[in-house]
Amino acid sequence: MKKKLSLKFLFVCALLLSASLVNNVSAQTDKTCETAKPIYKSAPAISADVVISEVYGGSETGGVYNADFIELYNNSAAAVNISAFAIQYYTAGQINGGAPTSIAGIPDGTILAAFSYYVIRVSPDNRAGAPLPCISLNASATFAETGIDSSGGKVVLTNTTAALPDCTSTLNVVDRLGYGLTPVVCNEYANAAQPTSATSVQRLAGASDTDNNSQDFISSQAPTPCGQLLTPTAAFVDVGGRVTNAKGRGIMNALIRMTDSTGVVHREYTNSFGFYSFSAVEVGQTVFVDVISKRYNFVEPLKVVSLLEESANVDFIAY
Repeated sequence: MKKKLSLKFLFVCALLLSASLVNNVSAQTDKTCETAKPIYKSAPAISADVVISEVYGGSETGGVYNADFIELYNNSAAAVNISAFAIQYYTAGQINGGAPTSIAGIPDGTILAAFSYYVIRVSPDNRAGAPLPCISLNASATFAETGIDSSGGKVVLTNTTAALPDCTSTLNVVDRLGYGLTPVVCNEYANAAQPTSATSVQRLAGASDTDNNSQDFISSQAPTPCGQLLTPTAAFVDVGGRVTNAKGRGIMNALIRMTDSTGVVHREYTNSFGFYSFSAVEVGQTVFVDVISKRYNFVEPLKVVSLLEESANVDFIAY
């Protein structure tokens, strides 16, 4: 009798232990199989109102024009009253706290017609370069003497001339742009690329506003202060390059990932000479290209590439 009870007791314990193990495994499986969050945002609808369309800060370094400017664009089919709107500018070094470096207020009674541009001069015009045309407002007196830094900064469009408490504030903000070598705050999702003294940060055709600065803007074209949203001239381009070690020798079987503007990740491996290529990539978007290797680390493992009309060459160097 005692033997039968012992066997029953052991059988019940085994069942309880088995149920406990199943529950633990199930819980761990649930955690492991949670849906991963997307890396990049999906594209919302095009903005129906006023947006920042261009920023140029190359005049101080012998650029195309003799003054810096910020351009606005009315992306709607109706005139917009931009009285008391303002441009609030933060330098690359201002991470988030404090007032803007400079504010340019737009005068009362200013109406921006449908599908029209508004060019604001934000620096003195006594520098080398051609005279800045199409000026709607001269705000150089309220801007710092150096104007806009072409290496990086943040530009915020507000519907008030009152200074923002910091550049991450959303109160009264109409649009914002972060670009170049500036901390990844105070932008829309990710910074636009860094321009040169001969180029500007320009919004793509259709006043694309996906709330992702790196996708909506390019920084490789000459400035267009009289208004021109850039339209790609080619339908598709190739994106490729080479992965090398510090001595310039090709690295074989390195994984290259290219994430397009819709969040789709494309993968290729380098050949025996370190070359890779993605064919027929749609232009008019910004892609993220990164490299992974089991044996090497890289100086710049992730690169942001704006595709307009030429095939992109994206190289990676290991150290």
